Amino acid sequence: MPENHKFLYDRFKEVKDPRFNLFDTAFTTVTINNNFRTAYHRDKLNCKGGIAVLSAITQGTYEGFGLIFPQMRLAFDIREGDFLCGDNQGYIHGQMPMENASPDAESIWFVFYSKERLRFVDDLDCELCRRDFKSYAAKNHTERGSGKPSWGGVWPNMWTSPEWESYKAENCPTATNLNWTCT
Repeated sequence: MPENHKFLYDRFKEVKDPRFNLFDTAFTTVTINNNFRTAYHRDKLNCKGGIAVLSAITQGTYEGFGLIFPQMRLAFDIREGDFLCGDNQGYIHGQMPMENASPDAESIWFVFYSKERLRFVDDLDCELCRRDFKSYAAKNHTERGSGKPSWGGVWPNMWTSPEWESYKAENCPTATNLNWTCT
């Protein structure tokens, strides 16, 4: 899929922080699953028109644990050294359960993909500071929240709020030392 790879590489080579490119590849993200069965899902946040790549390391014996695309009526028995590449964003997919597994059975899957939104975010330090602020806000600024216990610390215009500016100045030294905007 060279055209898809070139499309992804060109699209993600100009991100604001080069740490969003995994080792100067076309991918921004890797998920590593160790004997973890994924539920059926769509990869809605991946780059449209991009590709995902999956490979595995396995040991022991087991049955099942294949990757299934029910709409296409396809299943792949991913084993040691296998490589699967494709645009899976539009298709529901998930895994079969691992059955009749030997005590040493292990299947570690490596899934490489590119998250569309990483093209638009600030540098990694900024994003880590934002993440930490949301957790901080959920505990310390409950008056801004929904009143629900599951409130995640986000409110309208929070990134221009005095609370954010104060938090950023106190907790994100890179922000003040490098004249970092992170808005």
